[in-house]
Amino acid sequence: MLHAITKSFYITVIFLVVVCVCASFSFAAEKSEEKQREEENELRRALANVGSNFSWQVEASAFFFENMGEEGAAHLIALLKNNRDDRRIKQNSIYLLGRMGKDAEIAVPAIIPYIRDEDDDTKIAAARALGRIGMDSPEVIYMLGTLENNKNEWVRENAYRALKNIGTKKALKAAKKFKKDKKTKK
Repeated sequence: MLHAITKSFYITVIFLVVVCVCASFSFAAEKSEEKQREEENELRRALANVGSNFSWQVEASAFFFENMGEEGAAHLIALLKNNRDDRRIKQNSIYLLGRMGKDAEIAVPAIIPYIRDEDDDTKIAAARALGRIGMDSPEVIYMLGTLENNKNEWVRENAYRALKNIGTKKALKAAKKFKKDKKTKK
């Protein structure tokens, strides 16, 4: 029972840190550069501590970033650029950018390199995000198309779905090239 209370407390603390940091970003224009760096570090730590058991915290973070629009996307892009080696921060930041949809179009150039990441889960997150953002650019379509022969069926499936979600003639043509397998249904 005590362990459950401790875990609940830990979850609540992480959630409050994320909420406070996200809320404070809206006042960033009035803050010093040092204060902004401190807040970004707090957000980085919070996203690094969010595991699969704490998905509701990522969803709560998504709510705040979605409401911040391009400013929220800019903060997540900075987290991506400054934390290339932290798997959870990369994946959570990419996921949050994808949740923002069209508001995160400015993040597409920052997300594209993660299609070539060595980690399949990061590739999946990048493909999903690009599909949700839905930007029709030759580079996005090409990069998603490079996953056509990936060994991991979930990577292929998510790239295929992203192309279908983009929905333009070029994207749909690229999606047709994916080999039909159990997970990639045409």
